[in-house]
Amino acid sequence: MHPFSTVRIPETIWDVLRFAIAWWLFNFVLVLLPLDLLFRLQSLLDAGSALQVGLDCAFMVLFFTVFSMLIAMAVTFLCLPFRFLFKKLFSRIAFAVNVGCGIVFLSTNVFHYSIRWVEKIFHLTNIEWASPVESGFLIVVSLAVAIYCIFFLFKTSGYAKLLRFSSSSFKFTSVLTVLCLTVVVSHVAYAQFEHSDETILSERDKKNVSKDLPNIVIVTFDALRASEMSLYGFNLETTPNIDKLGASSYVFDNMYSACNWTVPSLSSLLTGKYPFSHNVNGVGYSIFRGKDKDENIAFALKQLGYNTGTLVANNLFVPSKVQINGFDEVVEFDPPSSFLRAVQEIVQKLEFSTVWIYDLAKESPLADPVLGLSTKATMERFYEFSNARVNFKMAREIMDSLKPPFFFWIHVTPPHMPYLSEKEFLYKFLPEHGVLDSLKDFDEVNNVMFPQRRYSREFQSFVDKLELRYDEHVRFVDSLFGDFLDGLKADGLLDNTMLVVSADHGESFQRGVLMHGGPDLYQELIHVPLIVKMPGQTEGKRIKTAVSNVDIAPTMLSILGVPAPNWMEGQSLTGIMAGEILPEKPKLAMNFSLMDSSFDFMSKSIAVIKDKYKLICYISYDKCELYNIEEDSGETVNLVDKEKEIYAAMKGELLRVLKDKPVS
Repeated sequence: MHPFSTVRIPETIWDVLRFAIAWWLFNFVLVLLPLDLLFRLQSLLDAGSALQVGLDCAFMVLFFTVFSMLIAMAVTFLCLPFRFLFKKLFSRIAFAVNVGCGIVFLSTNVFHYSIRWVEKIFHLTNIEWASPVESGFLIVVSLAVAIYCIFFLFKTSGYAKLLRFSSSSFKFTSVLTVLCLTVVVSHVAYAQFEHSDETILSERDKKNVSKDLPNIVIVTFDALRASEMSLYGFNLETTPNIDKLGASSYVFDNMYSACNWTVPSLSSLLTGKYPFSHNVNGVGYSIFRGKDKDENIAFALKQLGYNTGTLVANNLFVPSKVQINGFDEVVEFDPPSSFLRAVQEIVQKLEFSTVWIYDLAKESPLADPVLGLSTKATMERFYEFSNARVNFKMAREIMDSLKPPFFFWIHVTPPHMPYLSEKEFLYKFLPEHGVLDSLKDFDEVNNVMFPQRRYSREFQSFVDKLELRYDEHVRFVDSLFGDFLDGLKADGLLDNTMLVVSADHGESFQRGVLMHGGPDLYQELIHVPLIVKMPGQTEGKRIKTAVSNVDIAPTMLSILGVPAPNWMEGQSLTGIMAGEILPEKPKLAMNFSLMDSSFDFMSKSIAVIKDKYKLICYISYDKCELYNIEEDSGETVNLVDKEKEIYAAMKGELLRVLKDKPVS
């Protein structure tokens, strides 16, 4: 007979504990999880298949089951002193405390998600009244529930109803938990089987590799726009050190990022795949799974005998979060609490996404006081972690610890917002004190003035000043890079090192579009630098051919004598670097991530660049723009109606590329 099948009032500690477990399982598994899943469902489906979402849901059921049991035991333990003080009232007190806390939990969560739906539906990003209203609601509900629970201590009639209800819900959650446990165990077993003895390069390719393997170093800057670099003809001297490097390197004048923001773009750089293939397009819900974890340049180089390391100063692209393999040494933005780090490590080994758990923790009442996850606390930690001067110093330390041949990738935050440079460079291009020269100023720009990354014409003069602060930030990080480069030269590392310099995306200050992300794929957002310096190279060469960051990984393998594997979509640039004239493949850029309330114009978008033309299509609206970027670099004249044959040809090329791709 089930322990709750009678209406007997719980008497023993075990009776109370059984009820508490059933009650908190109901709260977490049957209330909080469905509420949260409904809210996040579109983001989860954008990030992965329905099967992947189902697997993550099964894992979350198990996570909440364990968490519910811990909560139940904690509440029961806290009530134990009453067993000695008021023995006859112990069960009533423990019962009332569980019920009261549960009702407060239910009420506040329903209210919280109601406000979040309002934010999502109306694209609101800064509801100042939301937090105090939620706090007020919590206080009122808590007082009401406390009064009721005191009254409840002396009422017996409510016990029977709650016990029957908890009994029914416990039966359902038990069956659901067993089912989810079966799914999770099956998934983990399959993932381990699929992942066993994984090799991403053929044995023949490994044997054909060059005997004298050079070190490989990639430096990427966050939000470095090519057209704001003096290397590419900008009117301000923003990149003198990169200019100097370019004089003895291959400089690609028409390099395109595969996406206009960090996570998909860096995923493309490492894998040689476009975003619609690697499908790591979300702000965190999409991750590398199964064999995709290994299909990247770091893992490939490991199989060729390289020692690998990385330092990523970005709080969105965190290698352990996106679950990409191949790096021996990793320095990344970690969760602040040891509890979250432990959970993250366990979840990753089971091949599930940690982001869902991380987001729930960030939104919980414990986010700030216990876990240190409030937005303010997180950003303060990130500003400290992403200090570029410290990052370049740490990069050298890691490189020195890696035995040659090594592959090392460093991604630094500048010139990304906030555009706040050190004193030597602040006011260099905008000598106005008190204007955009503090973190508070940039927080206001980002979160208050332009939360949806759009601005009207009357703000253009202000945005022009913002752009000058950006240029100062470019000059600042170029100086730090120059010091890093001088250190490599002084130690003779460049004699046997291939150096690649690039960026994840650009930055916009024109046409009412601010910063990056969203559906826009104009030049200022996707035209980025690419400089490749071979070991001992002394003469520079400018290359006009359009290239993409998906070409970087196959190029590195080609230089080592290894052909690009079939899973890479990019092409090797070694032939172009050698002066060969090769058929020019169309280059693609896209953004398939829908970030819920960051932009007021929502659409997945894709661009194709071929010869001197560029076609941008907004998939949700079946709307396209065609530009001659050779004659109209500012993309001001839409040629869709004037160049109908070219438009039809490029649209056909786009449809061919999109065939069988998950873009809708």
